[in-house]
Amino acid sequence: MPTQKDFDLLKEFGLEDLPDDKKVILQEKIIGLVESRFNRVLLGMLTEKDKKELDELLAGEDLEKMNKFIQKKVPNFAEIHQEIVEDLKKEMVEMKEAIL
Repeated sequence: MPTQKDFDLLKEFGLEDLPDDKKVILQEKIIGLVESRFNRVLLGMLTEKDKKELDELLAGEDLEKMNKFIQKKVPNFAEIHQEIVEDLKKEMVEMKEAIL
């Protein structure tokens, strides 16, 4: 699975002064959201055979093989991943604006 690229949402939203334990929790939640959305897109692009192969790779926990598989099946996965991150940023900005 692609790793989460560095994007500092905490800084963008003025939350960089949160206690470290709260920052870690918030970043984990953001990364979880991005990964969940990416997984849904990825699974929508795979055939049933590909999904079974991916399940086997996940069970084997070989990240290198899994990344190669994803790159082969979804060559533009990095762009898709970045788009998901950008969409999440927009949603967070909209939520922030709605609250303030």
